[in-house]
Amino acid sequence: MAKVKKALTEAAVKRFRPAPPGQRDEHYDRLTPGLALRVTDKGAKSWALMYRVRGDKKARRMTLGSYDVLSLSEAREQARAALLQAKSGSDPKIVHEGTKDAQATDTFERAAKLFIAEHIEKKLGKRTQVEYIRPIEQVFIPRWGNRAVQDITRNDIRGIRDDIAKKRGPVAANRALAVISKFFNFCLDENMIEASPAVRIAHAVKEEPRERTLSDKELAAIWYAAGRIAGANDRTGYPYGPLIRLLILTGQRRSEVGGMCWSEIDECIWTIPRDRMKTKRSHAVPLSPLALKIITDVPRQIDVDLLFSPTGRAPLSGYARAKIALDKLSGVSDWTFHDIRRSVVTGMRRDLKIDRAIVGAVVGHTAPGITAQVYDQYDQLDEKRGALNAWARKIGALDASAWGPAGDVTVMGPATNVVQIKQ
Repeated sequence: MAKVKKALTEAAVKRFRPAPPGQRDEHYDRLTPGLALRVTDKGAKSWALMYRVRGDKKARRMTLGSYDVLSLSEAREQARAALLQAKSGSDPKIVHEGTKDAQATDTFERAAKLFIAEHIEKKLGKRTQVEYIRPIEQVFIPRWGNRAVQDITRNDIRGIRDDIAKKRGPVAANRALAVISKFFNFCLDENMIEASPAVRIAHAVKEEPRERTLSDKELAAIWYAAGRIAGANDRTGYPYGPLIRLLILTGQRRSEVGGMCWSEIDECIWTIPRDRMKTKRSHAVPLSPLALKIITDVPRQIDVDLLFSPTGRAPLSGYARAKIALDKLSGVSDWTFHDIRRSVVTGMRRDLKIDRAIVGAVVGHTAPGITAQVYDQYDQLDEKRGALNAWARKIGALDASAWGPAGDVTVMGPATNVVQIKQ
């Protein structure tokens, strides 16, 4: 933890950069003894005061508040008042704690809303935002909303974990536990609490990572079943059919393909913006001729940027119903949409012998190590294009009877055994 002492100014405080990873910097004010601005590695800034009560040799610390709500002049004013209390023999922290329940920023609900605004909405993707906000608003705030954040105990967290496990299952309890753990880490960074009560709370169940990969026969069955799902507007399979086929051809996540926009496609390159990527880095995906053919056949709506949005207002939903239809048409069971991504990676490595680093680049995995992430900006576009073109040829070869002599998809006749998906 770096400690610097200088006469602070508002301009200097605004310019202070985040501390190194895993550390906190403390910038002490030369004009107000003991007053320090604490800056976390996430850039969160808050005021703290080191003081000694008259007659006590032990130094104590109290948090005055976040820089977002307490300016330098206000922090100095509060620090000087606290120092006068300490000089008179009263512990200013006890006085401060005695009024905390009346401060809205100290309640769980207000801290949770700050967490949503400053962390979830600014740093997480849209789909992840929903996964975080739902348990906060539906479970934690109704239970703890008016309580002080500092009063939440480990037993409180275990109690909610067990309740969720009974009502919604142990996996849902694990997800909620992960969210509340992130929340208390945020509170720790914001100096709202001295320690997180969520540390080392056991999961409701130990989850084993899925290892399911789809065989060539299963991929082929899903591929052709995708073309036989009647969409909202026609019998070509739109919107689910082309979306599922692009999952197979690109290996990208369902949320990334489902949110694909026309503005993200430049000739044969699809660039997923960083705010839609789990890695928070933009990702260029070369489109194979077959992928381009599928995209070209997608009906384009006037003044609508999304490819897969029958309403034109929001990304596609209703995947669960589409999955039921796919299972029925394909005869393939016990699989998830994410298993397609795993199958693409496995197939590229096992069948096409493509280098692991190139496969990782294809699906947007982050390069190992901070140095590699920051300094290696080579996007391996040519290598990714070669891998995806080879993969598309493999998919096409799974059933040669469905291909014309030029390698384009043969237009299928009137669909039989069509399953209608209702929006």
